[in-house]
Amino acid sequence: MIKCGSSKLTEIYWSQHFSNVKVFIMNKFLYGIILSLIFLGNVHANQLLNCEDLNDGSVTKVNFNKKNQTWINELLKPMDAKFVNGNFYTVLEFPEEDKYTLATIMFNSKTKKLFVNLYDMSTDEISNALLNAYSRYMNEKKVFDINDISKKDGMYIFYNAVEDNFTASRKTTSYCGKKIKTNQSNNISNLPEILKNPDKVEKGQLVEYLIEVSHILKKGKIHLKKCIDEHNLYNSLKEKYCSSLYKVMRDLYIPAEKALNAIGPKIQVAYNKYGKNIEDAPAWYKELDKELGIVNSNTQDYIKVQQEVKALFAAN
Repeated sequence: MIKCGSSKLTEIYWSQHFSNVKVFIMNKFLYGIILSLIFLGNVHANQLLNCEDLNDGSVTKVNFNKKNQTWINELLKPMDAKFVNGNFYTVLEFPEEDKYTLATIMFNSKTKKLFVNLYDMSTDEISNALLNAYSRYMNEKKVFDINDISKKDGMYIFYNAVEDNFTASRKTTSYCGKKIKTNQSNNISNLPEILKNPDKVEKGQLVEYLIEVSHILKKGKIHLKKCIDEHNLYNSLKEKYCSSLYKVMRDLYIPAEKALNAIGPKIQVAYNKYGKNIEDAPAWYKELDKELGIVNSNTQDYIKVQQEVKALFAAN
């Protein structure tokens, strides 16, 4: 069921595609695995396109992946897009305090032009438009369960719902020519030793492993939040916390996300063996079960503020 009247469009979007996550909330373990698979992409491009605004010369750094139908900005975090007839389509929501509500983004892979339209409307207005768009799509495609609509198709529906129902407050066109090399997020030298070798982690070590990941993601949330506060104060991404974010994301936070993703299969095995009868489980698994609750909470907080920072960088 589509959630309308939410204060955040992101909540609307994710509730449409991952309403089944509620089933997993009852089980902290499985919920943690689902979170890591949904949000922590394992594809990090090593090049960005240098897109120069044809009007004012400002530069945006992005790239699009046709195979995975994703796009990235300077934070090197894959986000969903839909590739149709040579064009990439996506929508980006901005933080509540921003001047604009959201932006529609279209990139033509042949002309290398990036079109960004900025909109300012209420969340109720876009919620209603999105609800109607999904209803039409489901009727036309004979889809009976909204969870059968892929994230990529959902983004395309979102894009068209905005473009068809609202007038942009501002439109920009950029030419994306030169490619810029970027460092991939495969550096694990800054991770605690236990996170460098997930294959060697067994039983009680899983608890220590999650504690270390949780600590890094909590630290990441604080850094991201300080970047947002800094931007609100100075209206700039060039101050201390925002300017240092790219490097620390690459060297610490993204590797920690990958480490969390990498340990998922081992925790799955442990759950299959002990999770259904936790009272009879060994002490280390009971500790693991408790730690998963903490990891889940920190991961959700980290992801939430990360989405806001993504929007800030894209908007600027």
